[in-house]
Amino acid sequence: MAHILWTILKIILIILGILLGLLLLAVLLLLFCPVRYRFHAAKTEEMKFSQAQADAGVSWLFGGAWVKVIYQDHDTDIKVRLFGIPLDKFLLGDKNEPRAQEKEPEAEESVWIQEEKDTAPEEKESLPEEPDTLSEAKDEPPALPAPEEEPVPDKDTAADSGASPKTSLFGKIKGVFTGIKDKAAAVLDQIRHTWATAAWWHDFIFDERTQEAIALVLREAGFLIRHVLPTRMWGEISFGSEDPSLTGRVTGAFAMTVPFHKNNVVLHPSFECRDFAAGELTAKGRVYGCAFVLAGLKILLSKNIRFVLKKLKTKNKTIPLKEE
Repeated sequence: MAHILWTILKIILIILGILLGLLLLAVLLLLFCPVRYRFHAAKTEEMKFSQAQADAGVSWLFGGAWVKVIYQDHDTDIKVRLFGIPLDKFLLGDKNEPRAQEKEPEAEESVWIQEEKDTAPEEKESLPEEPDTLSEAKDEPPALPAPEEEPVPDKDTAADSGASPKTSLFGKIKGVFTGIKDKAAAVLDQIRHTWATAAWWHDFIFDERTQEAIALVLREAGFLIRHVLPTRMWGEISFGSEDPSLTGRVTGAFAMTVPFHKNNVVLHPSFECRDFAAGELTAKGRVYGCAFVLAGLKILLSKNIRFVLKKLKTKNKTIPLKEE
C-alpha cells in the first residue's frame, strides 16, 4: 500500500516539476527573448500617398511566431504564422465569407416576405368582428363634472396675511442681509480652501523627494523610449516643394535626426519649385521584456516614489475641507 502511495506521489511531483519548468521557461522567454519588428515603405514620384506600398512585421521566438501586415493597391493583407503553420484563416477568417453571408440574409428576407403575403388573407378571415360600441356610447347620458371644493385657508397663512406691512418689510430686509452674509462666508471658505490646496501642491511639487521621483520617472521613460526606437534605419528620400524656403526648413529639420538613423537615411532635396515626394525607407528594432521589468522595479522600489504615493493618498486629510 505504501509503495502505491509513493508511486502516485512521485507521479504528482514529476508533473508539478514539469509544469514549474515550463512556467519558468515561459517567463525566461518573455524576459530575454526579444520581440523583433521591421517596417518598410516605398513610393515613386508618380504614385499618390494613398498608393504607396508598405509592410510591417513583428516576430518572436527567433521567427517561430510572427505577424505581418501588407498594404498594397488600397488593400490590406494580414498574415499570421506559428512555427510555419498559417493561422490567419482561423483567426481572421476568409475574405470571401462576408460577401456570402451578406447575400444569405437577402434570400431569407425575400422568403419571409412571401410567407407573410400568403398568410395575410388567412389572418384577416380569422379576426373576430368587433362589437359596435358607438351606438351604446350615444345612448348613455354624459357625466357631469364633480363640483370643485373651495380650499380651506390655513392658520399660518391667515396669520401671515394679517401681519402688518412694517413686520413683513423688516423680515424681507433681514432675509436679504442673511443671504448676503451666507454667500460672503461661502466665498471666504472657498478662497481659504483654494489657497490651502495651492499651498499644498506648491510644497509637494517643490519638495526634494518629489523632484527626485520625477527625475527618476523621466530617466526611466527616456530609457524605455530609446530601447523601443529602431536600432537600424536606412533608405533614400527625394522631395521638393513649390516654396524653396519650405524645402530648406524641412532639410534643416531632417539634419537634426542624424543621431537616430546615424546618417543611413539619405535626403535629396529639390529646389525646382514643384511638389513631389519619392523614396524608400526601412527600419528594424527589437524589444526585450526584461527592460520594462527592470524599469518598473526601479520605480516601484524607490523610496521617493513611495513618498509621493503616500503623500497623494493623504492629500485630502492634510487639506482642510470646505464647510458646508
